[in-house]
Amino acid sequence: MEKRHYRLRDNIKWYFKRVWHEYPQYYFVSLLGIILKAGQSLLTVLLPATLVDLLINQVSLNRTIVIVASMGLGLALINTLRQYIETKILLFALGVRTNLQLVLFEKSLTMDYQLMENAKVREIKHIAEVEGIDQNSSAGEAFATQSYYLVEVTVSFILFGMTLSFFHPLLFVLIIGTTIISFMSLKRVRTFREEHKDDWGKIDAKRHYLKKNAYAIENGKDIRLYEMNTWYDKHIEKANDERLGWTKKESKTVFISQFIQDTGVFFRNLVAYMLLVSSIIKGSLTLPQFTLFFTVLNSVTDYVSKIAEHSHLVLKANQGLNDIRHFTELKSQLLRLEPGSKPDSQGLDGASSLSIRFENVSFIYSGASDYTIKNLSFTINNGENVALVGVNGAGKSTIVKLISGLLQPTSGNIFVNGIDIKTIPIELFYQLVAPVFQESLIFAFDVAANVTMTDDYDTSKLNHCLEEAGIAAKIKSLPEGILTQMKQYLREDGLELSGGETQKLMIARALYKDAPILILDEPTAALDAIAESELYEKYNELANHKTSIFISHRLASTRFCQKILFLSDGKIIEEGSHDQLMALSGKYAEIYNVQSHYYQKEVV
Repeated sequence: MEKRHYRLRDNIKWYFKRVWHEYPQYYFVSLLGIILKAGQSLLTVLLPATLVDLLINQVSLNRTIVIVASMGLGLALINTLRQYIETKILLFALGVRTNLQLVLFEKSLTMDYQLMENAKVREIKHIAEVEGIDQNSSAGEAFATQSYYLVEVTVSFILFGMTLSFFHPLLFVLIIGTTIISFMSLKRVRTFREEHKDDWGKIDAKRHYLKKNAYAIENGKDIRLYEMNTWYDKHIEKANDERLGWTKKESKTVFISQFIQDTGVFFRNLVAYMLLVSSIIKGSLTLPQFTLFFTVLNSVTDYVSKIAEHSHLVLKANQGLNDIRHFTELKSQLLRLEPGSKPDSQGLDGASSLSIRFENVSFIYSGASDYTIKNLSFTINNGENVALVGVNGAGKSTIVKLISGLLQPTSGNIFVNGIDIKTIPIELFYQLVAPVFQESLIFAFDVAANVTMTDDYDTSKLNHCLEEAGIAAKIKSLPEGILTQMKQYLREDGLELSGGETQKLMIARALYKDAPILILDEPTAALDAIAESELYEKYNELANHKTSIFISHRLASTRFCQKILFLSDGKIIEEGSHDQLMALSGKYAEIYNVQSHYYQKEVV
C-alpha cells in the first residue's frame, strides 16, 4: 500500500486527458483568455506612457481624449471578456472536481470490502477527499485553474521580461534570480505539507468522525440522557487543539518562506528603481520611456510574484492528485469483470440453491495478532439450512463475510457448487447472496427503494415480501404506503421505524433479492427470544429450497436447522442436528440448558 509519487508530467497527462474528454472547450477558452491577458497587460503599460507622451508633445486635447478613451475602452472590453472567460474556466474546473468526486465515491462503493475495513485505507481515502475534492482550492479543481493562471501570467512575463532586457539585461537576470529564490522557499512549504500530511490526516479523520456523530439523529438520545456533551466537547477540543498545533507549525514555515520572498523582492526593486532613476538623470531615458519601463517593471514584479504563487499552487495540487490516485488506484484482490464484458455464469445463474464448502480456511484481520478462523473445513449442502452458533467472538460473522465474498481467506479455499470463489467475478458472486446483517442500513429514500434497492421494481413482489416479513401492516397504515420517505435527515416527517420493525424491513429486502444463498447474521437483537425464534422459523419456511445460514447466540432460535455448527475460538468443536448435539451432552447442550428457560412462553 506504499504511496506512488507521480511526476508532474504524469499527472498533467492524466488530469488533462480527463479535461479533454469532459470539457474539450476548456482548451479553446483558455487560449483566448491567455491572448486577452497579454493584450490587457500591453494596454495597461502603454496607457500611462502614451498619455505622458501626448502631454509632452502638446497634442491637442480632443486628440488626446480620443486616443486615451479608445485605449481605455479597449481595456474595459478586454477586462469584461476576461471576467467571462475566467468564469467559464472556473466552471470547467468545478465540473472536473465534481466528476472526480464521483470517481472517489464509486471507488468507495466498489472497492474490496476487505480494503475498506483497513484503517490505513480509510485514512488514505480521507486524505484524498480533503486534498483532492472537498473544496474549490482542492487539487481536483485547483490543478485546472492554477495551470491556466500560471500559463497566462507566464506569457505576459516573457513579453515584458524581453522588454526590460532591452533596457538593462541585469534587470532580467535579477528578476529570474529572485523568482528562483521565491520558488525554492515555497518548495519548503510543500515539502513540509507532504512530510506531515499523514500526521494531521489522522487527526482530521478523528475530527470528521466526532463531528459527524454529533449530528447523527440516532445518537441524539444517548448524548442527551447520558449528558455526554461535556465529555464529547473535550474530545473535539483535544482533536482541534492537535490540528491547530500542526497549523501553527505550517504557518511558521509559510512565514519564513514569505519573509525570504519579500526580502528578495525588496532588493530586486531597490536595484531596479536605482537603475531607472540613474538612467533618467543621465538623460538616456525620456520621460515617456521612463514611465513605460517603470510600469513594465511594476507589472513584471507582479507577474514574478504570481508565477511563484501559481507554480506553488500547481505543485501543491499535484500532491493532491497523487493523493487521489493513491486511493482510486488501490489494487483489487478480487476477480472483477472488465467494463462492458459479459460474465461467464459458470452455471451459477438461475440456481435456486447452492452448495458451500470450506477447505482448511484460515483468516486473520489486518493488524491483528491472532487468527479469527483457523483451518476451518465444513460443507453446506445444496438447499440445506445450517446454523452457526457459539459465544461472541467465536468467528461466526467472519465466516458469513467469507461466504458472502466480502473477505478473502488468508489461506485455504472456499467453493460454491465446486467452483473456487476466487475464479468467480465478484460482481456475479454478490448476486448469489442475500444477507441480513446485524447492522441495519436504512437510506433516506422511500420504503420501496429501501427494500428493492432500485427505481424499477415489481410492486406485487415488493408487497408480497413485506407481507412475508411481517411488516406489511405497518407500511399499509402509512398515508403514502410504500412511497413513504424514511429517516429524518432529509424530511422532518421521515419515517423512523423501531428496531424490530427495521430488522423485518431488512428481511423483506433479502426476500426481494431472491438469491440462492440466504444469510441471517443475528439481525434480530431488537426482538425478544420468543419473537426471534418465531421469525427464524418463519424465515426458514420462506427460504424453502434455498441454501440458508442462520446465526444466533440464542441456541433455541436455530434448533430447527438441519445442521448446527458450534464454534469456539475460530474452530468447529461440535457439529450435528439439535437432537444429536443435545445427545452429546457437550458444550452446546450445556449452553442450551442454561438458556432454555428464556424461550418458554409464559402461561397467563
